[in-house]
Amino acid sequence: MERSSGTKKARGRSEEPPVRRKTPRRNDEGDKMAVEKKAGQSSSFIKPRPYQVELLEDALCENTIVNLGTGAGKTFIAVMLIKELSFQILERPFTHTAKRTVFLVTTVPLVKQQAEYLETHTMLDVGQYIGAMNVDSWTRDKWREELSSHHILVMTHTIFLNMLHAGFIHLRNVNLLVFDECHHAVKNHVYVQIMKVFDSVPDFDDHPRILGLSASLLPNKCKPGELVKQIKELETRLKCRSQTARDYEAVALHATDPEETALVYCSSPLPHLHEHTVELQRILTEPLGFLERLPRDQRDDVCYRIAKVTLDDCLHILENLGIWCARNCAEQCFEGLSNILSSPESVLLEPQQKALLGLALTNIDLFLKKARELHSFDDIDVTYKVQVLLECLKEELGGGGGGGGGGAAAWQRRKGKMLGIVFVERRMTALLLKRMLDLLTPSNSGLAAIRCDYIVGHNAIKNFTSIRRESHMNVKKQDEVLEKFRREKINLLIATSVVEEGIDVPRCNLVIRFDFPPNLRSYVQSKGRARAKPSKYILMIEDEKEVKARSDLYGYQIVEKELRTLCLDRNPPEDEEFLKFLELDECNIYAPFGLDAGVRATLSSSLSFLYKYCQKFSDKFTSFSPIFEHESRLALADRPQLKLSAGETEFRSTVQLPISCPIREKITGHWMPKSRIADKSAALQAIRELHGRGELDEHLKPVTRDPDSDGEDEEEEGQKEKHAGTEKRAKYYRDEVASGLRDALPVTGSGNYLYVLLMEEADSDIHKFPFSRQPPQGPHSGFGILTRNPLPHQQIPEFTLYEKKMEIRVKLVELPSRVTAVSETELEVLKQSHRALFDSVLRISSPLLSCSFQEAAGSVLVVPINLWQMQSPPLAHIDFEMARKVIACGNSHLDPPELPFTFDDVVVTKVYEERVGLLEVLSVNEGVTPGDNFPSDMYTSYADYFQRKYNVMIGDLSQPALECRRISLIESRLNVIKSRYKDTHGGELAQTSDEASLHTETLFADVIRFYPLPASFVKVVRCLPSLLFRVESLLRVDDLRSEVALATGIGRTRTTKTELRGYEDYGLGKLETQWNLDSDSVAATCPCSNDPVSVRGPGNALSCRP
Repeated sequence: MERSSGTKKARGRSEEPPVRRKTPRRNDEGDKMAVEKKAGQSSSFIKPRPYQVELLEDALCENTIVNLGTGAGKTFIAVMLIKELSFQILERPFTHTAKRTVFLVTTVPLVKQQAEYLETHTMLDVGQYIGAMNVDSWTRDKWREELSSHHILVMTHTIFLNMLHAGFIHLRNVNLLVFDECHHAVKNHVYVQIMKVFDSVPDFDDHPRILGLSASLLPNKCKPGELVKQIKELETRLKCRSQTARDYEAVALHATDPEETALVYCSSPLPHLHEHTVELQRILTEPLGFLERLPRDQRDDVCYRIAKVTLDDCLHILENLGIWCARNCAEQCFEGLSNILSSPESVLLEPQQKALLGLALTNIDLFLKKARELHSFDDIDVTYKVQVLLECLKEELGGGGGGGGGGAAAWQRRKGKMLGIVFVERRMTALLLKRMLDLLTPSNSGLAAIRCDYIVGHNAIKNFTSIRRESHMNVKKQDEVLEKFRREKINLLIATSVVEEGIDVPRCNLVIRFDFPPNLRSYVQSKGRARAKPSKYILMIEDEKEVKARSDLYGYQIVEKELRTLCLDRNPPEDEEFLKFLELDECNIYAPFGLDAGVRATLSSSLSFLYKYCQKFSDKFTSFSPIFEHESRLALADRPQLKLSAGETEFRSTVQLPISCPIREKITGHWMPKSRIADKSAALQAIRELHGRGELDEHLKPVTRDPDSDGEDEEEEGQKEKHAGTEKRAKYYRDEVASGLRDALPVTGSGNYLYVLLMEEADSDIHKFPFSRQPPQGPHSGFGILTRNPLPHQQIPEFTLYEKKMEIRVKLVELPSRVTAVSETELEVLKQSHRALFDSVLRISSPLLSCSFQEAAGSVLVVPINLWQMQSPPLAHIDFEMARKVIACGNSHLDPPELPFTFDDVVVTKVYEERVGLLEVLSVNEGVTPGDNFPSDMYTSYADYFQRKYNVMIGDLSQPALECRRISLIESRLNVIKSRYKDTHGGELAQTSDEASLHTETLFADVIRFYPLPASFVKVVRCLPSLLFRVESLLRVDDLRSEVALATGIGRTRTTKTELRGYEDYGLGKLETQWNLDSDSVAATCPCSNDPVSVRGPGNALSCRP
């Protein structure tokens, strides 16, 4: 019998009735052996139900969408259809005439589940494929091997789409294409993109048979009047006719039909926690409001999404689960954000990205401090919503008698009575609800029988797993939890939507929607999990949203009933309708070898192709992405194929490829109705250009040229290739120190050199030292470098640092006296001062490191100086008095202020803080005393506040208040190489409203201690790490210049008269050093580059590309 056309009329049949086929059609010895082997593994025969046989006949005659409820056996219909058509897929090896069956799913867990089901119920070889297998890098030969080894391929939809676009498989080689959960085929879903490839097979008789499986044909909300239209559109996209069983009563015997109940809960906080909850809500809602007001172009950044989702999750948990759970959530988020900001990769973040993460971190820290102050961690508060959930569970368990042990014993006697799922909206809700139940159930007799666990998906925002690691799961962990649930080792599963669709779970007698279902699909799928007879399906509804929720629920129920009749004896879509569906992409396809070859890039897939190409330039430390620019205008004429009318706005995009790409010109796309589609058009044009330049191979995959293959690491034959910068192939580099800093430890006597780190405010017309409160003529506190080796200071150009909004020009200047003499005692003081500066003041030392002046590779001393004259040559000397004050900072005991006191240029610390935090005294407020009213109603006065909260007594109630501001010495604030307030183009960056440096604190003399160093000096100390890093880096640049000059004979190894020009940071930093020779002019750029250097002859530049 020939296969009937996919466009037959309703209930149409071929002239011959469908017949069962013999398994092997060819007398192929290998196929016989495979079939005989599989036959021994096949499970016992399962008799199909009458409605399954009826739907199988429909699927044999035409493309069909099987619409059956959960538990009604949709997948078994696919198994029977695969068996009926199995004679077409036995040919081996895989040739251009061979065919295979492809089974597509939407999630990774479904791949393994459906593959195991097919292996159990067929005698065919089944292969399963997910993205974690690195299938994107597989070659044509590898896929040929897989296609030859397996009759059926079960995979996620994206993998199959990539195979089609790369030409690794053609639709002519597919006999049956199964779309699991086919209701997802809307808009630009991958299922839709796969169907648009059907234009490569002009002859409809060569199209594969299509089978769609779904329990809910509509993925989103739908009004009853739009139901017919949406079903028709789905049928057109999949080129199928939707069909359901005619005998609904027969299906109802096997499908789900639980008792449905809606329970309303109060959304208000508990009365005794109302004030605390409102105060905590305010801490989170204010930064969320700030994020919502940011321009739209800043919301695409991953750091924006991380900050917003983190704050929003904490707020959601607070309102739904209570303070205890919200505190747990905040602690996880705080730790994750801190790890990101302190990781080595954080140096790649832009200041604006760090500001967004800092905004979230600061407010979560404030939330945690307030939560710890208001609420005991041992006191687990239960919101009204959680109380309703607990009552439902108690009722299902039948209460419990006489304590926790009795409840557990009762569960053992009626083991298996309760098997339930609680569906939640968010991953963090699942995790924390599970933790809460684990703590509540042992002490509650009615809940003692509960054994719960949670399951969530594994996809997440890029780099987000490290923030909330416990709220994400890999496939292995998901399988472990599901297996425990199937074996009833746990009887309550808290799950997100990952369990709604397709995943095989036991027949549950209780399903609770902790969060109301957002659409029809979620409602139908979650209700379908209550498959036991009898069972309950409970929806929890917030009181303030009850009217809307009941309206939505009524709509869901009406649509669900109408689907039972609308999917009976429908007419299939016409061929003309399907061709019209393909129209838009027909004029936006790049098929270099013709449509029949299968290799193509479409408007829908162009961005995917382009980003994969750009990824080949990326490594662990850098990420390259194309940059799109947009322009708009009013359409000049009607363009029906784009659904665009004259006078409407149309867009055109221009794409700039990464600098490492050989195409440096900008590429422009066509005018399109939306900016996103315009980006795709520009990306498609870029694919054309890249393929034409040889950057893409015959499958439109990036041509791999390993930039790391420098010959120093030979790969073993057959060993998997590893790239530098990854964990599998680490490259170690010696941390070199500039030659001028080696063996440079100062000595006693006169054999030393002192170089002043001269700092000036960039915007000042006069020579003004930053932070200093002294007049311009001085003296000013600063720093110098004491060394016994002369430094090539003339080779170091002036550079800029950024302390808050102040730009500081820095240059290294040698004192006129050149040689500085120090005694043995003075040298020991300077060594102790140097050690205390980094250990006690900056606190950047590590327990794993020790300070050894004799063994250190770079051994100069950083010494405090007094500077009187800013102009060149400067007038300065070593400030030994300040050096002794620095040493005193290491003492644990600090002196209290004595009356009368002054606070000019003073740094203080709080007596009640375990870790010393520095504060600058801004002013003395004579109008506020300790006896005045405290701003919060929780305390009667400032004195009451310090006594009750910190156990610190204030003796003199008439002393004036001190307005103080914290001087931050955290690691991220010590990096002042780049501005936090301006971007690389000089534009103003959006500032957060909660900058810690803007907050002032009101303190009093009795609650503080004096810090030995003045405020102006501490502010200079904050710049030291960045200042020394920049100086040392520039000295290494000069070493490179000297080495190049020595090796090439161009220039002198050490120059005395040099024309310098320094360039400020841009991106990762760019420096150009130029010097004049007798006959040549040479410029060295970007010393960090590993690319080959090209010399373009005398009088031209020696350059290298970054």
